[in-house]
Amino acid sequence: MSNSPLVALADEINACFAKTDDLRILAGKNLLEAKGLVEAGEAGRTTWKAWLAENIKRSERDCRKIMSIAASPDPAAALKKEQEKAREAMAASRARSATKRANVSPEELPVMSSDVERMRCAEIQAKALRETLVAITEHDKRAQALDLVDKCLEDVREDIRRREGALIH
Repeated sequence: MSNSPLVALADEINACFAKTDDLRILAGKNLLEAKGLVEAGEAGRTTWKAWLAENIKRSERDCRKIMSIAASPDPAAALKKEQEKAREAMAASRARSATKRANVSPEELPVMSSDVERMRCAEIQAKALRETLVAITEHDKRAQALDLVDKCLEDVREDIRRREGALIH
């Protein structure tokens, strides 16, 4: 019974999130209607862009995006797809930032005489990158982000092998 307040709270939170999605779709439909009215001359000689800038507290880009979602055959599915796309873009952005912070760039690795030193340097950088990504990525995106780290580490190792070959020749 001690979990019942939490269950009720979770249900309320999920209902609020569902309402948010419904409201975004409704906003998109209303924007489509407003655009039709403005283009029909209901706003006088004002253009759609001017009306939008003057009356709506969102960017034109955001309005276009939500209008496109609302106009789709299945707005709820289109919204979910857009949200997933945004999550993926954010995860990719965070991964790029983490890569820069961890300074894992094969071109920037110092040329070292010892294979052990090169591998140690690559491992330290990859470990720093992995820890950063684990800390910043969403739980369901960790495996994908860690795969990026592993690919980056493999690229670093390949660069070490290439540099090693250049030192020998």
